[in-house]
Amino acid sequence: MTLTFSGELDIATTPVLRERLASRALPGTDLLVDLRGVTFMDCTALHALLDAHMASILEGWALSVAVSPGPVLRLFELTGADQRLTLARSPLGLTA
Repeated sequence: MTLTFSGELDIATTPVLRERLASRALPGTDLLVDLRGVTFMDCTALHALLDAHMASILEGWALSVAVSPGPVLRLFELTGADQRLTLARSPLGLTA
């Protein structure tokens, strides 16, 4: 299953991110969060993704995040989140 987001993910929109992650995260499923259309992301949205990553480990489902070069990928790199999350950089969700 793929969740696609665009625009800005910040303190105002993170509750929607959290809700959509929680409603689609099921044991035994693969969840791809497509952030390639996101132009800005703050630490509250990053924290939501890291929480979902921990939940995926504990609950037995797979999480990957599609990103494009730019500010979102840069945030992941600066915080080390690119080392914790499975990043998919191709349109098909294949890990680069």
